[in-house]
Amino acid sequence: MSRTLTFPALLWRAYCTSFVWGNSMKPRPPPVEGLELELELGKFIGAGRSGHVYEARVLNAEQLQPSLGGFKIPRLCIKLAEPNRLRSLAREAWFYEQLDAAGAQGVVVPRNFGFFTTQCSFSQVVPWRGSSWAFHDEMEHPADTSDIHDWLPHEPEHPELYRDDEEMSNENSQWKHWKWDKNGVQAVGLMIMERLGKEMDAPAMYTFYNGEKKEVLHLLQDLALAGVWHGDIRLNQIVRCKLSLVCPRHGYAHRWRVIDFDRSYAVTAVDEERALLARIGHRVFRFPTFWGGGSE
Repeated sequence: MSRTLTFPALLWRAYCTSFVWGNSMKPRPPPVEGLELELELGKFIGAGRSGHVYEARVLNAEQLQPSLGGFKIPRLCIKLAEPNRLRSLAREAWFYEQLDAAGAQGVVVPRNFGFFTTQCSFSQVVPWRGSSWAFHDEMEHPADTSDIHDWLPHEPEHPELYRDDEEMSNENSQWKHWKWDKNGVQAVGLMIMERLGKEMDAPAMYTFYNGEKKEVLHLLQDLALAGVWHGDIRLNQIVRCKLSLVCPRHGYAHRWRVIDFDRSYAVTAVDEERALLARIGHRVFRFPTFWGGGSE
């Protein structure tokens, strides 16, 4: 598989009238010279709207280590896109690039090592065989956003709230008009990420309610001030990690990381806009979906 360009989101403004982005919205170009990982998929971790997640073991770690300059390959996992959700995964990978540029990887979100694609027949992808996957999207969409279209947050909503950047990074993306061809050669896509610990659950949140609630709020503040509104935060999208880098904003190392950005929004870089979203992060605790209630 080869490293592939990600899919930039449109810029979103919720309350203000200005569209501006602090960093470049263009996807990062793949490295000219990169390492070649040999991965073996392990235990199934979980699945969601856009893909399956598996443990991944690096088979050639010893051969690669001398080229890494002291960097130790962490435990890894991969997120494999559903066949009709490749565009969603390309967009999620773009958010990880932006969060890396904002210094949030390894502090607020897991480290992400890139978005990769290849082509093969449907039957070659084991998780796609039989009934091990299915289209599932509980949201109601317009008639033209069928399974092959891969609906994204900014498309059927109010167009006046979204805008491309000056370089038209979204419009010019190879993913802009991508649709799944059920009968053709299949495009397969995945992200390689740092593997973390267990998901947060309601007992943990209740047992350590004050401390955990405060930390989740801090994580959401960090995301908002980095220009990302998660859009679908809930307990199972907050996972345990080992203490590592200290968060420069809050002055301590977060014990949790936020995952799953396929429903996220790129927030306009206006201080008042991002600060407002950071302040209202506590409202997430009032939503039944955060605690595991409602539809998934």
